[in-house]
Amino acid sequence: QLPIPKLNLKNPPSRAAHDKLVALVDKMLLLVPKLRAAKSEGDRATLQNAVAATDRAIDALVYELYGLTAEEIALVEVSAK
Repeated sequence: QLPIPKLNLKNPPSRAAHDKLVALVDKMLLLVPKLRAAKSEGDRATLQNAVAATDRAIDALVYELYGLTAEEIALVEVSAK
């Protein structure tokens, strides 16, 4: 059983979290194709940094939505490597 948080989109904080997550995912969906198409090493590095930063922001928001503690986040981060 997975504990999936249910957002109440009528609740302003929940709506804000939803909108932020959607914006971050949309950003990632734009960045990844650009990264794959990058010709120069400089462009590739810049886009890779943007993808990594966006990924970290998505992770942080998901951790917040699930109410994870610092210890739980550390476990997730270690498991992901």
